[in-house]
Amino acid sequence: MFPARHVFDISVPLGKEPVTYPGDTPFSRKETGAANGRGGYRLSSLSLSAHAGTHIDAPAHFIPGGRTIDAYAASEWIFPAHVVEIADRSSTQPAALASLDIRPGDALLFRTRSQDAGALRSAGNIALSLETAEFCAERRIRLVGIDQLSVDNPNDGTFPVHRLLLGAGILILECIDLASVPAGAYTLVCLPLNIAGAEAAPARAILVK
Repeated sequence: MFPARHVFDISVPLGKEPVTYPGDTPFSRKETGAANGRGGYRLSSLSLSAHAGTHIDAPAHFIPGGRTIDAYAASEWIFPAHVVEIADRSSTQPAALASLDIRPGDALLFRTRSQDAGALRSAGNIALSLETAEFCAERRIRLVGIDQLSVDNPNDGTFPVHRLLLGAGILILECIDLASVPAGAYTLVCLPLNIAGAEAAPARAILVK
């Protein structure tokens, strides 16, 4: 409990995500048992991509031999974080970060949809610019998050931002909802499912002020 603090849940509930990244297995939940009062119990089976809903991309997603989700200790999923408001409706640019007190190990979360109530309507409407990704690598950021389905432009099949960030060991948090979160400094707690050998995993992410 954080009785004297504000806690923002920035996760998109699985089963309520408005869209799925093209080509991914859509999330589905099937009830295979029911609590009927006669000894039965409710039971569900799930089908989903490792990149379903709010999720973390680890370096293994694009980097041969890169770290997988299970290679991180639990303590490595807690970050000093900055939520950054992006006014440019085409891509993020390093100029938006100039006034921040950014330190190695911080997380940067890009809020691009303040007027859209966090709606994720299509893949990568606003991409992370390569210049911003380079800035993050130079400043030794630990995690980059965005309220889009992807940090890359969906029309660029080479995925340059993914490759640059993951190649620098920077984790990527996609499909977050920052609609009710003011720009500023927070603590990010972001716990992905601990899946052995996985390149990505769905995550529950919260910001604590």
